Amino acid sequence: METQGLLERFEAAVRKMESGDYSAALAEFELLESLSEHPSDIALLRLFQTSCLTDMGEKSEARNRIGTIQKNQLGSVDQIGYEYEYARIMRADEYLQVALDLSRNALKSIEDDKDSRNSTVAMNLSTLSGILLAETGKCDEAIPVLEKVPVEDPGWAEATLKLGDCKYKKRLYGEAIKNYGDVISRGKEVHPIFLDAAIRNTGSAFYDLGEYAKAIDCLELIKDKYEDYPSLKSEVLEILSSAYSKLEQGGNVQMHPSTGSRLVQ
Repeated sequence: METQGLLERFEAAVRKMESGDYSAALAEFELLESLSEHPSDIALLRLFQTSCLTDMGEKSEARNRIGTIQKNQLGSVDQIGYEYEYARIMRADEYLQVALDLSRNALKSIEDDKDSRNSTVAMNLSTLSGILLAETGKCDEAIPVLEKVPVEDPGWAEATLKLGDCKYKKRLYGEAIKNYGDVISRGKEVHPIFLDAAIRNTGSAFYDLGEYAKAIDCLELIKDKYEDYPSLKSEVLEILSSAYSKLEQGGNVQMHPSTGSRLVQ
């Protein structure tokens, strides 16, 4: 950036992005690009634009924007950031193995670059790699990576959720419930998507442990959360109904007077 004023605007745009105001940050980064002349500044600004677009769910536009970046105009740390953003786009497009390979290759590059080893992007890549290992079914590799994600990492909630999912797949239900509980305990600090998933998966884990009353307590909280996802809603209701049925075999059940849900006595 050429002037102090531009630097201050850039830093303000970064703060907007970090606060989740991706649309406003994107507009500011695009304005800054129109005011910039140096190729390295333009490349960096487009990288930040790509990040905003990915977080906004604009997958196609993010892919187009990163394609306009001249990677060799970026510094070494930002070139790693480029690989990180590319991996995020591939993940959003559900090319999970491609995304994993990209993140792993970028992590190898970091090992050889002392300026990148302790950077934020190095932490982001490690977290993303752990999440992708979980999503590609490589739970034995994912678990030690995800267990190291610090709570201050912006990706901690999703990483901890995936850690619980890996424990669940390995039938370590008690450990999975603890991981989900860590996410739930953060309350409103966690994105609602991850919070609801943690509650849902806790219910499923309690069900598989045969603790049906606890499963019901969890699933009742989120049974109306998935109107836009009929298959997921159906799955939740099926487990909830089965939990009630299991309890009927050993206790008295009546209908809740206001919600219509069944209560165990």
